[in-house]
Amino acid sequence: MKKILLFTFAAFFTIAHLTAQDCNCGSIKFKIGQWKCQGKNASGYPVYSGVLNVGNGPGCTFKLLEMMQQVGGDVSLAMPLSVPPNTVVNTPITFTDNPPFIPAGNSAAFILVFTRGDKKCKIEIMSDKFPPCADVSCKCNPAGWGPFTASIRNKQTTVKCGYQFSLTCADTISLKSIYKCIGKCEAKYTAVLKNTITNTVVQNFSPFVFPWNYRFTTAGSYSLEITPVCGDNKCTPCRFFFTVTCKSACDCNPDGWSKFELVTAAGLKSSLKCGDKIAVKKGVPVKLNGKYTCKGDCAAKYIAVLKNNATGAVIQNYPSFTFPYSYNFPATGDYRLEITAICGTKRCPPCVIFFSAQ
Repeated sequence: MKKILLFTFAAFFTIAHLTAQDCNCGSIKFKIGQWKCQGKNASGYPVYSGVLNVGNGPGCTFKLLEMMQQVGGDVSLAMPLSVPPNTVVNTPITFTDNPPFIPAGNSAAFILVFTRGDKKCKIEIMSDKFPPCADVSCKCNPAGWGPFTASIRNKQTTVKCGYQFSLTCADTISLKSIYKCIGKCEAKYTAVLKNTITNTVVQNFSPFVFPWNYRFTTAGSYSLEITPVCGDNKCTPCRFFFTVTCKSACDCNPDGWSKFELVTAAGLKSSLKCGDKIAVKKGVPVKLNGKYTCKGDCAAKYIAVLKNNATGAVIQNYPSFTFPYSYNFPATGDYRLEITAICGTKRCPPCVIFFSAQ
């Protein structure tokens, strides 16, 4: 390989400095320049991009066989480079400088080995001046993380790494920020969401992009670890923690029925539970109060039926039953009131209260 430099000026050179071989085969002009710094390689050597311009006049074909820097830098370009007569070609070149380095603002000599027709020739050409070439490799930045903006329920908060969020399953959280690498490059990101109680991975994000929008579907404790990547370097991650609570689904409760209270017209009170039997007077109104507590964040609804306990005949249906329940038993006999609680869409086991009207 031969050395390559990349900068922004060019100069014309003729074949007057060719070796003694007969390469006088029509006019030809060269220029090397348009240098641009591409940063430094892993060894810390400057790398430049540039352009080789060949203007071949009438007469002979031109074929470039070698290009090298006089002192020893490495030049890279597509070989061989052929230029027909009456043609101008611009070809990109890459130059990696080696010690002793070419100072910014200085020129360097390049040697071209080529054929003109059937003759092999060599020429030395000065390129344009080289620009400064600072180290622009992509590196981690100890102060790379900017502030994070968190948006929950249309409320924005500025937070830092390590912040603990309290969310419900109804919330969508949006996080956005940026990590600034050192060098002319932009950070990329990966992330992992974990359950911190079980240390299991909930989801991997590769790549991870801002803004991050997420809604938790299960209550628990979680962490999100975001890792910025600068070039090939994984940088210090930023972690956030989440405590998530969720309203449980509406369901029947084995212990849902509270005790009932029966109040007579005379103000006498009795405490009852499912399955109890109580004596009442016919023709005297009574009032029954009670409640069923469902599991979850929902209120029970009720249906009921009043039956003659001896015959099973339905006395009255209550498709929408409410407490307190008032009734005046018109005749003596044994009765049963079956009350069914409904939690969401589920019918729960009924509660039966027995009445003996006398």
